[in-house]
Amino acid sequence: MEPARKSEMTAALEAIDFKGKTVFVFGHCHASEEMIDFLATLSVSPLAILDNNKTKHGNTYKGVPITPAAYILEFPSTDSIVLIANRFCEQMRTNLRKLGYNGEIAKILEYNSFAEYSLSGETVKRKTERMLRGMEILKKIRNDYPNRYLVICPHDALGDVYWAMSFLPEYGDIIAVANGERCRQVAEIFGRICVSLPNSEMEEFTQAVIFSREQNCTIAHHDKVYTDNAIKYLNEHAISFIDYYRRIVFGLDNSAKPAQPCCNQPFENISGIPQGKTLIISPYAKSIVQMPDEYWQNVIHEYKGKGFTVCTNVIEGEEPLEGTAPISFPLNQAVSAVEYAGHFIGIRSGLCDVINSAACNKTVVFPDCIYSTTKMKVSEFFALPGWSKPDYIIIQAGGKGSRLEHLTANKPKALVPVENLPMLFHLFKKYPDKKFIIIADHKKDVLREYLECFAKVKYRIVEAIGTGTCSGIKQAMEFLPDCEPFMLVWSDLILPEGFELPAGNDDYIGISQTFPCRWSFQNDVFEEKRSEEFGVAGLFVFKDKSRIADVPESGELVKWFRDKNLKFKQLGLAGTREFGTIDEYKKLGVEKCRPFNRITIENDIVTKEAIDGQGKKLAELEKKWYEFAIRSGIDAIPKIYQTEPLKIERIKGKNIYEYKNEKTEILKGIINALKNLHETKQIPPDTFSIKEAYYGKTMDRLCKVRDLIPFAENRSIIVNRRECRNVFFYKHELEKALDLLKCDHFSFIHGDCTFSNIMLKNSTMPVFIDPRGYFGSTELFGDPNYDWAKLYYSIAGNYDRFNLKDFRLKIGENAVELKIESNNWEELEKEFFEFSGADEKTIKLLHAVIWLSLTTYAWHDYDSICGAFYNGIYYLEEALE
Repeated sequence: MEPARKSEMTAALEAIDFKGKTVFVFGHCHASEEMIDFLATLSVSPLAILDNNKTKHGNTYKGVPITPAAYILEFPSTDSIVLIANRFCEQMRTNLRKLGYNGEIAKILEYNSFAEYSLSGETVKRKTERMLRGMEILKKIRNDYPNRYLVICPHDALGDVYWAMSFLPEYGDIIAVANGERCRQVAEIFGRICVSLPNSEMEEFTQAVIFSREQNCTIAHHDKVYTDNAIKYLNEHAISFIDYYRRIVFGLDNSAKPAQPCCNQPFENISGIPQGKTLIISPYAKSIVQMPDEYWQNVIHEYKGKGFTVCTNVIEGEEPLEGTAPISFPLNQAVSAVEYAGHFIGIRSGLCDVINSAACNKTVVFPDCIYSTTKMKVSEFFALPGWSKPDYIIIQAGGKGSRLEHLTANKPKALVPVENLPMLFHLFKKYPDKKFIIIADHKKDVLREYLECFAKVKYRIVEAIGTGTCSGIKQAMEFLPDCEPFMLVWSDLILPEGFELPAGNDDYIGISQTFPCRWSFQNDVFEEKRSEEFGVAGLFVFKDKSRIADVPESGELVKWFRDKNLKFKQLGLAGTREFGTIDEYKKLGVEKCRPFNRITIENDIVTKEAIDGQGKKLAELEKKWYEFAIRSGIDAIPKIYQTEPLKIERIKGKNIYEYKNEKTEILKGIINALKNLHETKQIPPDTFSIKEAYYGKTMDRLCKVRDLIPFAENRSIIVNRRECRNVFFYKHELEKALDLLKCDHFSFIHGDCTFSNIMLKNSTMPVFIDPRGYFGSTELFGDPNYDWAKLYYSIAGNYDRFNLKDFRLKIGENAVELKIESNNWEELEKEFFEFSGADEKTIKLLHAVIWLSLTTYAWHDYDSICGAFYNGIYYLEEALE
């Protein structure tokens, strides 16, 4: 220790009256040794050096034993004093208080053993000697690996090496230089060649690199004297340990994703632990305060009581906790070891980083203290994304949803669409890798068939027994493994984009914050009192199913929580939306964009972007259509500013179905523009594309939803008092009728020219938007009758109102009633055929086919699927007569 700091330490020690005191030193380090040396000059001998690192226990320094921190409890607190010379003084103080020590604690020095604080002759001499030894090490490494880029991980910490290797920029063929054998193992699971140096040599080597301003290398570390300025940044800006490496150490932006280890090995299971029924605990860490033994004993007792084998991960002389078996494994087997065991609970340490990618039930435990000199808690700085977050989600989808009125007449509320997705599917989209257990009640058969058709997640359905919000929960929990956290959520909640499931060993209750709820939860008290700020929103996260194992089969769940006096941590749900009533639902407005696209409008430019695979495929076809239209000099399109993503002119007009006056002239203009489109270029017809577009695609879509549609197994179905042939039983009649249609040539067609996809520019000029871009297997060109039928679809079929959900569907015991609000263009049906010259019989047959084909295209709304089918067979009956 340099003279200035040593003088500060001696002054602090001389000011203490040690008479009658039992003296302890907390933390074995260089400063502690210097304290003990000076105390000897005062004839004071510490009884022990307290240390949380079990690898040091049993050692001594000048006859002073190094012991566990709990050793101090064997002596009266009133006669004891603990001396601390360490930068983690406050964490150590907290640790002692939590252990139950109430005696005196003296902070002697805020000491960082890695820092040098003076330029005295003694310090300069010592630094020079270290630097020269370090230069020899550097020279040897450069001789062994000439011209190789060095990535230096100077601290003996597995997590530091893990994230350094994970975010390592591509410097070519690099050599990692790490502190100690285990850090070398971490570098090697990333496939890196690694030079391992002992701690003393690593310090000297690193100082030599800094002093000589060595090029072609990076010191990859987050908290040493050579990153003091970065630590100052961290004190002002709260970013995580992982982000620190991403942004500060390597200068990468947030889009940089950490690489996964590539050289992990299968677990050899030398200890013979049972697969899936073993808990591995890791109670030891070098850099943070330990958890009390009582915590671990509770964990051990709980898991062993459920039939688990419990093992303590031990290295380098560490002892397993009482009641557990020791287990050790090479670090390249760590991931496979915990996956084989199935369960892991560990205090935050580098091992948690090493097993970060493991697919098992992982829980990380954080002491409640501040990290270093920052403003962040250890749990905030060292957060591990995704850890301990529930893999299982129970969705309460029971209840009649009567407050949603007609929206739940034919389907459960979980399938009511919000922004082009059923409410239930918003959870699927947010958590595609979770396992869902869905409680069904009202219209449960509809839910079952709908999910079978369209759900792409892992799910189970349980049919609720009982009534109220308690119903079905006990049954759902039968599908949960023991000791697994899970979320329970109401189906009518739409969680915000930034919402994160909590990690940890606690139970949580979602608090609304932004919408009113009938129950409130404040200061650990449930009240049946309407509240927005403290509303019980209908989202709960539980440590495991034992927490609510005795939930009744019927009754109100929140009331039961109150009567059981269950304790929860609060989880803010600001930004969450709830759609339990028709009034809330009506505030949504109407989505005019399909679920596979996203539309943004800025000034006079509309940007259309694909958000999934289907959208990307259609976007490519749309791009080709616009490019061909531009080359062909088509006027009836918006200005195209770019095609990837698509940016087009915003038409300052209305969709055609919104116009009430001069409809005859508008229709003439549309038909003339469409004829010009068709005359641009013509090619020979492709009969296979015709078959695919009219019959193959339609029947494929219908077969997908057959089990979903009521009366689909009847040969005929009564729709709006007309007995209609069921297409599933008369498909060959449909096929024959379609085969008789005439098509002399293919034209350049729009492919979807409904009123919704046509606008008027300056109230006169038709503009076509959202082209289909294909017909069957043919791009750009197709049967011009398809365009005429799509236009008829809006004029006589009122498709646009149907698309806006402006319809009512009543499915009775023996018949169906479907009423679609009118576009008010039906009176122009005669003029349509006169102006277009299209064959009436052909268009009416294709019109029926288009309705039938709409079924799965409108998959996001159950009523739309059924309504499209019933409307299709209604018009088909007329067309086949």
